[in-house]
Amino acid sequence: MAGKDPYAGIEYDEINEVTGLEVDEIKCLKNCFDLFDSKKQEFLSADDLDEILRAMGFRPSKEELIAILEEIDEDGSGEIEFGEFCQLCAKFLVEDPDIET
Repeated sequence: MAGKDPYAGIEYDEINEVTGLEVDEIKCLKNCFDLFDSKKQEFLSADDLDEILRAMGFRPSKEELIAILEEIDEDGSGEIEFGEFCQLCAKFLVEDPDIET
């Protein structure tokens, strides 16, 4: 018995155009998004964003968290939809060319 496609409705081309992320990266982020969206609301809250950033090793202050939320919350809803989540993650996934390795 086939279940619901967890990737149905994702606008890969649109997300790729904005973020540069590839389809496999977008699918991976969808899995992460769904893990944090435990209530299956199709969005994440500011508290979820704080938890995500801390899980990634960042420790934003309340002011930094608000600034990040305002930057990525394109529609001003106070909620982070999947496309906005991809934009946020793309910022952390893209390597900084100025950093020497």
